[in-house]
Amino acid sequence: MRILEWLKRRTPSDTDAVGIEIATPPDVFVAVEPKEDLLSELEEAGCLAPDTNTSEKIRYDLEPMFLVIDYCDAAKNHSRRRITTRWVDRRGSNVFLGAICHERKAARTFRIDRIEGVIDDDGVVEDAMLFFNSLLVDEIGYATPAKQKKPKNGGVRSGASMYTLMRREMKPALVVLAAAARADSLLPPEEVDRIMQYSETEANHLCESGVVADIPSIDDLDKLGRLIGRLRPTREDLDEALRVIVTWPEDRCKRLFKFLCRVVEADGIIVEEEYNFLAEIADWMSETYAVGE
Repeated sequence: MRILEWLKRRTPSDTDAVGIEIATPPDVFVAVEPKEDLLSELEEAGCLAPDTNTSEKIRYDLEPMFLVIDYCDAAKNHSRRRITTRWVDRRGSNVFLGAICHERKAARTFRIDRIEGVIDDDGVVEDAMLFFNSLLVDEIGYATPAKQKKPKNGGVRSGASMYTLMRREMKPALVVLAAAARADSLLPPEEVDRIMQYSETEANHLCESGVVADIPSIDDLDKLGRLIGRLRPTREDLDEALRVIVTWPEDRCKRLFKFLCRVVEADGIIVEEEYNFLAEIADWMSETYAVGE
């Protein structure tokens, strides 16, 4: 899809350092032992499937969120890492976070009970227990025994909440919109508002088509807004999202590309590359769907 080549050039690779320029360790670390009660608290809150004592692992797919974590490894070495999230795995009695570590420029796995704090893109520090509790409370994981690939349904099992189903259905579009919004390395409120407008519009269409049972509640939209603010997709995320989007029906693609234009225009400043990008989208839509913009 040539119209998105500009966007892909502006989207960081998996190993590009993004966000906070220098992720230095904090001046003072509070000595924190591994949180032995973290897993039981997450289980009691209904956030994690219970330990099945089998070879299966339960995976919870995450959107590509940019976070900074304060981490204590097994040798009690403290470090601060910039990461882009990928998944959470339950393996027996342990829970792991999979992410791209921008300090190591590689994929890394972190034990959740050794994460001492989570810092979002705005510098807000949140307790790891509270963060993962809110992140996973509505998630439904899927079993991945050894050598089994991810299920074709994108990881959502029957019984998933309406909010989880909505997130999963919108994930490819949200990745593309967030990549467009962050093409200039910023995410102003105006662009978040446009992405939220898309989400509300698309949620209504998903409800009408029977994909979800009801329109999202105010709480659901608030949670989705917080999620959007943390998204920082990489090129790998963008490629994966586009592979899904090209299979969508015509009307759904048209809605997405209309809002893609609105997101790029939201900050009121359009540089030459953005102007050419929008013109190309308009031409492509006109030729493909006979829709004038």
